[in-house]
Amino acid sequence: HNKQLGGGYTAGRVYLYIGPSGGGKSMLHLNQVRWFLTCNPNMVAYNPRLTPVVLYVTLENDIDETHERNFAINVPKSVRGNNSLKDYSEEEVLDLYENAGLFSGPSTFHIKYRRHRSINTADVEVMMDELEDEGYECRMLIVDYTKRIRPVHEVKDMRIDLGEVINDFSGIAKARRIPVITSAQMNGDGMKALEEAEDMN
Repeated sequence: HNKQLGGGYTAGRVYLYIGPSGGGKSMLHLNQVRWFLTCNPNMVAYNPRLTPVVLYVTLENDIDETHERNFAINVPKSVRGNNSLKDYSEEEVLDLYENAGLFSGPSTFHIKYRRHRSINTADVEVMMDELEDEGYECRMLIVDYTKRIRPVHEVKDMRIDLGEVINDFSGIAKARRIPVITSAQMNGDGMKALEEAEDMN
């Protein structure tokens, strides 16, 4: 993946992943959080007084479901057996995450859940400003996913609005010097082409 990206995610750019419904886009995003944190143990904030953080905004899965998925990704089955997140105390979960290398550096992550179409892209910037007030600086933004968030200037045409969402994210990426990662569902034509493809690679 890093080779495909030319070495990894670049600050100031937007990355859009497209896949079918139920194709694992949310799990991919949680994996991106994990590897961003574990592969950048010496990450520092642009403002040295702040702690670097990944902001994960989900408009798809609620907080409990997102935490359950994150736990399943970061704690191997060989460690947790058939147990789920609810079988552990908060302290035990943090210990398991630390043993998995998730918090080996100074960086951390915050998960924010908002209902479908309840916010626009400017509201995400408000979240980032609020994090700074709490002592955190966003160094990577993940939004799950584009169709569930509104652009600042909404025209009620889905094709145009989706383009405006990406334009808004591009502005955030450049202004804050961070990578912004999001995803979208493949449309009907894309799904048909995928299903008809002889070579799934």
